[in-house]
Amino acid sequence: KLQFLYFIGGWRWEMSIFRFELTQAELEDTPSRRSGVNIEVEAEQRACGCDIILDSGILLGLPMIVMARAQVLLQRFYFVQSLTRFDVTVVAIATLFLATKLEEDCHRKVRQVVTVFQRVCIRRAGITADSACLPAIDVGSDLYFKIRATLMEIEHSVLSSLRFITHVDNPHKYVLFFCRMLLPGAAGWATGKDLAQVSWSLVNDSLRTTLCCRFPSTVIATAAIFLAARKVKMTLPSSEWWRLFDTETVDLIEAAKGLNEAQLIQKPVYTKLCSDTGFPSEFYEAFSKANIDKAEQKAERNNKRCSSASSSSSSSSSSSRRKRQRRDRNRDRSRGRDRDRSDRRDRRDRDNNRDRDRNRDRNRDRDRDRDRNRDRDRNRDRDRNRDRDRDRDRDR
Repeated sequence: KLQFLYFIGGWRWEMSIFRFELTQAELEDTPSRRSGVNIEVEAEQRACGCDIILDSGILLGLPMIVMARAQVLLQRFYFVQSLTRFDVTVVAIATLFLATKLEEDCHRKVRQVVTVFQRVCIRRAGITADSACLPAIDVGSDLYFKIRATLMEIEHSVLSSLRFITHVDNPHKYVLFFCRMLLPGAAGWATGKDLAQVSWSLVNDSLRTTLCCRFPSTVIATAAIFLAARKVKMTLPSSEWWRLFDTETVDLIEAAKGLNEAQLIQKPVYTKLCSDTGFPSEFYEAFSKANIDKAEQKAERNNKRCSSASSSSSSSSSSSRRKRQRRDRNRDRSRGRDRDRSDRRDRRDRDNNRDRDRNRDRNRDRDRDRDRNRDRDRNRDRDRNRDRDRDRDRDR
């Protein structure tokens, strides 16, 4: 396999086009750790970036293969760069934009990616999509062009940091292939669909961790099938079947532990570790203003609710009167709706009857004209025949 050997910051990196596995020492000594970031915080921010990729990919309508490639590129990138230098949210959307270019028929425009990234940030800020204070980016504004330029710069940084090695061997294809090998035939595949589905979900969860940088894709797929068989209570061959897929027992156990840890990850919370994310400050000020407006609207609704509750508790008679008035008003409104519905029905029937009568008269006139023309043609033929007979008699 073609391999590349280079030095980054005094560290020896050996990367293959088809494989990218790091040792335990390299996994523990990352640039973020050397920058003072805690191991739990780093893992949480990596998972946060992967969640942003998933949310954005779903909104963009991308297949899972593109989102998986973007998550793997993000995990690899932070083994070369630090979280304190490159913000995880910006790197997440940059790797997703890069992954759309690497897959066939999955390219998305910059305008679409920026708009979706804004919507994901809005959702994570807790702003509802139907809020009146929802900010929007004008694609012809200076803010949009600044964001697009920053996105291009981060994408170039990702490519240069990874030395333009963007090949990803996703374990998803191996999951389906291995399941078909373990359960051959139509009957076996019919019973193994649950096994493949659970294994697929485990592989998706593994992308939120550094498991893709620790083991080959075949090992991850084998460990996913190993755990999924125990979850669905399916019996697999009693022998060491994983050796058929070039997986050692030690690697299988370690990968299975990593998959179990990936399932225990809670919803990550974004923590700003980078002083300058690269995006313009106006992009985040819009969210801050929207959050303030949303808080004010919520406080106003709460005040109205409290005032109505106090007034109802102070005067029960006025409350009952209001209820009675509301009931009468609803009854009158319902009667008015029924009356309008009946009027519309009568008007529609009247129009239909008028149209039917008009069509009947038109058809009657057409039939009369047809009969008149037929009689005229018959009389013309009769006169023509009489004249012909007269001429024949004269000649004779």
